[in-house]
Order: sequence, then C-alpha cells, then structure tokens
Amino acid sequence: MKNFRWAARGFFTTVRTERNMRIHLCVAWYVLAAGLVTRIRLAEWCMVFLCFGLVLGLECVNTALEALCDKTCPERDPLIQKAKDAAAGGVLAAAACAAAAGCVIFFGQGRPALALHWFAGHPVLGMLLVVLLLPWCYFIFFWRPKT
Repeated sequence: MKNFRWAARGFFTTVRTERNMRIHLCVAWYVLAAGLVTRIRLAEWCMVFLCFGLVLGLECVNTALEALCDKTCPERDPLIQKAKDAAAGGVLAAAACAAAAGCVIFFGQGRPALALHWFAGHPVLGMLLVVLLLPWCYFIFFWRPKT
C-alpha cells in the first residue's frame, strides 16, 4: 500500500509543480467530455485512455529525469541538456500521437455534427463546458499550491 501512496505522491507533485502536466489534465478533461458528447465506442475509449496514460506517465518520467539531472549537475552540461531535451521530446512525441489519435476518433464518422447537435439540445451544459475554461486557465497558469 505504501508503494501506491508514493506513486500518488509523485503524480500529484508533478501536477503541483509542472504547468505542462496541468495542461495535459485540462485537455484530458475536455477529451472525456467530447467522448461522452459524441458517444465514442469502447475501442475508442480504450485508445483515449491509453493515450492519457502514455502522455501523463511520460510527463511524470520527464519531471523525474529533470529533477535528477538538476540535482546531480546544477551547472550547464551539454550531455545533461541532451538528456533533458530527449525526455521532453518523448513527451512531445506522445502528445502529438495522442492528438493525432484524437483527430481520427473525433473528426470522423460525423462526430462534429453530432457534437453540434448535442450542444444545440443542451445549451446550459454546453455553456458550462465553456465557462469551466476559466477555472482551468487559473489552474494551469496561476495556481501556486502552498509548499
């Protein structure tokens, strides 16, 4: 059970300290909403959750590698920079592939029309999704947890 607590602590530390992780979580929340609105199939849900896990997991690994590099070599070093850039590139590659998978899932099979129809039939919920962008923006750009 301790291992799960430590893993959760690592995940939430990354959420607290890394703006990109908060951006990934915001995007994931809206992808979940889009999946519900457009009624994606089970296989598509599996792909969405695999993409979430890959991107969020790599963001945690990138954060860990950056912290380790900064601790072991506080001065500028070209090899440390190469390692940090490669880790960040891994997150970028995963996020780009997740975005491509999202485009395939959400922009095919008449789903944009289905989403527009849903918004027309549920204007209050649609406005709520738009209004929720404000707290997400605060969470991403301005939130500074107490340390």
